[in-house]
Amino acid sequence: MPEEFRGRSARGIYGDAVTVVDWSTGRIMAILEELGLTDRALVVVTSDNGESVSIEEGGNNFPLNYGKGSTFEGGVRIPCLAWWPGIVPPAETAEVATQMDLYPTFVALAGTSLPDDRVIDGRNIWPLMAGRTNARSPHDALFYYRTGRLQAVRSGTWKLHFGETGSPLRLFNLDRDPGERTNLLARHPELVDRLERLANEMRNEIGDELTGTRGTKVRPAGFVIDGVLRDD
Repeated sequence: MPEEFRGRSARGIYGDAVTVVDWSTGRIMAILEELGLTDRALVVVTSDNGESVSIEEGGNNFPLNYGKGSTFEGGVRIPCLAWWPGIVPPAETAEVATQMDLYPTFVALAGTSLPDDRVIDGRNIWPLMAGRTNARSPHDALFYYRTGRLQAVRSGTWKLHFGETGSPLRLFNLDRDPGERTNLLARHPELVDRLERLANEMRNEIGDELTGTRGTKVRPAGFVIDGVLRDD
């Protein structure tokens, strides 16, 4: 945190950090304009996780549950802004995407191809960014890992949360209950079975420290060995 921004907001560390990001983004936009690149640049602004729930740090994820470090929505659901004058329309979408999607999206826009010697979990989400009619999320399921532990799986509006060892199994309808307050596990056994099958497929592929599953497919870009997530 640059010293000149400390204590400038009324929202503690969080507010100061937002002030820095706002100033930095303004500088980047000004340089793009100076270089005459505003009509050729896709600018994406997002964050890596939900805000800390610490009162001292000043963040607030309401109405989402929990915050940074958790696999509840308050820890993983974040805003994403895309700007490209004349190309990205002034619109919004609630379709599900992940930061891993930015890489294949940028690769596609650059007119090149993804490497074929590793598993790429991201998908091209340019149809969503471009506001194309009836564009939908390219993901059938998303998996919420915390280090080497699979703690939740989401498919469409439904999310099955495993949590930590000993945590109760919980099923949420995120469209109706984004705060993850109401456990619908007993009402939808068929959904629970489907989501557990998806989770087990991922466990069998890359492992899960939570259940002691090692996984059978070693990924070059990231894999689990003895419960430790590795990227070498």
